[in-house]
Amino acid sequence: IDSIGIENTLPKIDGMFSFAIWDKKNHNLTLARDRLGEKPLYYGFNEGIFFFGSELKAFKFHPSFKPEIDNNSLSLLVKYNFIPAPSSIYKNIFKLKPGTFVTVLNGNKLSQPKVYWSLLNIVNKKSYKEFERSSSDYIDDLHSLLKNTVKKQMLADVPIGAFLSGGVDSSTIAALMQANSTKKVKTFTIGFEDFNYNEAKYAKKIASTLGTDHSELYLSSKDAIEVIPNLSSIYSEPFADSSQIPTFLVSKMAKEK
Repeated sequence: IDSIGIENTLPKIDGMFSFAIWDKKNHNLTLARDRLGEKPLYYGFNEGIFFFGSELKAFKFHPSFKPEIDNNSLSLLVKYNFIPAPSSIYKNIFKLKPGTFVTVLNGNKLSQPKVYWSLLNIVNKKSYKEFERSSSDYIDDLHSLLKNTVKKQMLADVPIGAFLSGGVDSSTIAALMQANSTKKVKTFTIGFEDFNYNEAKYAKKIASTLGTDHSELYLSSKDAIEVIPNLSSIYSEPFADSSQIPTFLVSKMAKEK
């Protein structure tokens, strides 16, 4: 970074991240977020103090932080069922957009966020000739990209597993994980007693086919309802996706395993 600078370094980084770098020589703080925004990053000035972190909840522990609901963000929530970046539920606190970085100059002035990677720019730079390939070529390329990406994500210093719903996305990931592992991969599924909402039977078939170490937890409507009062303390800001309930419960089950 010292030799080529942050802006030239960021496009070379492969993976998911959000981080802060302090330039002690120039007294500047740079915040950066990964290309597709897998890791969250909140930031902003409040009561003259600059806050940043991966969770809004952390800000509340500072005695000087005074959260104020942003009514414009509430409008966005009603419109989109979540609050899109760069807005957050609090006034003057922002989410850094994916593929961008922002700098705090001399501790008191924010630069404009700058894009270092954009999917739209990547697509626009492609020539039409690059799209004149056969379907089998695209299939082979996609398989190779997915396989290598999943393999990289499996490098961890803690036990890993996969959430498995039986759908195309999670089944593909579980299959590639198992193909990259000599041991049985742990897979986790939430099932529902209500037949209309239950996908566990499909996940079980996939797990059996792949030979994973599969765990499932069946929930009643009562189990789901009991989670609702805790949602505001689990998530940093409101969003209206009902999957937040089973996601929390399957995460809790995975943690125990």
